[in-house]
Amino acid sequence: MIMILDKVTGIFIPIREDGKILIQDRRKKPGTKMDYGFFGGKLKENETHQSACIREVFEELGYRYNENEISFVGQVIINSTNSNGQDFLYTKKITNKEVEKYECHEGEIMWVTAAQAVAKLEHPMHKIIPFIIESFHQNLD
Repeated sequence: MIMILDKVTGIFIPIREDGKILIQDRRKKPGTKMDYGFFGGKLKENETHQSACIREVFEELGYRYNENEISFVGQVIINSTNSNGQDFLYTKKITNKEVEKYECHEGEIMWVTAAQAVAKLEHPMHKIIPFIIESFHQNLD
């Protein structure tokens, strides 16, 4: 079977040492498709998934990371009735000092537990959040 992908995205999932993750509440942004979401977006022409992730973080949070500061966690292929896509996931242990520098341009940011994120996020990827956090903690050791 050949699957045609509608989109390829780079997604950034900031995680604190206590396991909470940063998401954005986009309910006040007109025209948005999701109420809550991660940070990231579609690749532009000639762009890698990592550079797309870095660019989107800068556009959405006003903070520029370099390629050595974020860690690749894995990729997820989404095959649903609404869309087919491939998400490349990146994460980073975030300090409070970094968060103070964030200026969210697409909504309000909030720290949530994995269970809260699973309950809030409408993205099909929400079910693997516990895996992402576990993988993150293994990389810290």
